[in-house]
Amino acid sequence: MNQQRRIHSKNILWVIPSVTFGLGVWQIKRKQWKENLIEKAKSHIHDPPIPLPTLDEIDESMEFTRVKTNGKFLYDKEILVGPRPRNHAMENSAAGDGRSTTNSGYLVYTPFQLSNGECILVNRGWLPLGLRDSKTRFDIKDQVDIEGFIREGEPQSRLVTNNNPKTNTWYRADLEEMSNHCSTKPVLLELTADSDVNSKFVQSGFPLLRIPAATFRNQHLEYALTWFGLTVATTGLLLFGKKGSRRNLFKSK
Repeated sequence: MNQQRRIHSKNILWVIPSVTFGLGVWQIKRKQWKENLIEKAKSHIHDPPIPLPTLDEIDESMEFTRVKTNGKFLYDKEILVGPRPRNHAMENSAAGDGRSTTNSGYLVYTPFQLSNGECILVNRGWLPLGLRDSKTRFDIKDQVDIEGFIREGEPQSRLVTNNNPKTNTWYRADLEEMSNHCSTKPVLLELTADSDVNSKFVQSGFPLLRIPAATFRNQHLEYALTWFGLTVATTGLLLFGKKGSRRNLFKSK
């Protein structure tokens, strides 16, 4: 009975290299996704802005296309995604107002009603934790011109907690989920700091806008090699242990 338990326990341990191998494959896929994202950004971020196309015409091939449009923010439906660290590209994009020195906060996604009545989502930038309450911020409530990049939502990850729209709790910018929650079209713009059109947002302090640059953290190869290395190491240990068990079994006979 004890021998069977030991064998069963060792069989369970084979889950470890299976999981680490799966995580390694996932990081390789993430690496490919990030490299495609960087190439897209390089080819579009410095183009002059074009008028926002008809919403039904926008698809993933237009990501990082710089556009301009006019409308009004619907602040009562805004979504805070996080917590998120303050991105280095936001360090000099706005002076801030001296109310926070923390590097932890949220990305602010706000529905934006276009002049034709249709609504999209806009990533307005980063907020420190202390400014989560909209009453602590200066928000422009009039009709405004905005300029930004067309963006896709964030890819799904098993390592990130699922969103809970019912409690308005968001850990990942799932475009489809957020647009359904806010009753907008699944179209997302990210405001950019290097625009005269957006200077009014920069001067108001928070949220901080991002300076556009094709610099994305890409350490997925290192992560993949780490997971694959753990796969090899744990597999070797389990095989060595299995061989040792067989020797002991033969000796006992």
